[in-house]
Amino acid sequence: MTRKWLHYALCLSILSAPAYSLPAQAAPPAAVQNAAAIEPLLKKPYLELLELAPTLRHTPQQFQEVRKRLKSEQEKKEKDLKAKQKSLDSQIVQGDGCRNT
Repeated sequence: MTRKWLHYALCLSILSAPAYSLPAQAAPPAAVQNAAAIEPLLKKPYLELLELAPTLRHTPQQFQEVRKRLKSEQEKKEKDLKAKQKSLDSQIVQGDGCRNT
């Protein structure tokens, strides 16, 4: 009888007590309001970004703004490079014309 009682008491104590307690959830970091806050992150190495990731909160709109800006910068640089290439090509053609005379 004592053995059964001990068995029930142990089962109840195991079932009533949690096996582990979850740590309290920290409040999520506040979302940054402007896309300029993302700028310094663009220059950081991936490892550092991975370490910072849990503390950062950015909205999809902020990411979209940065993507648009980066895309427009890329298009401008490509346009500048094409203009430079065209200029250099014309200089080469003019240089070849001078040698043939």
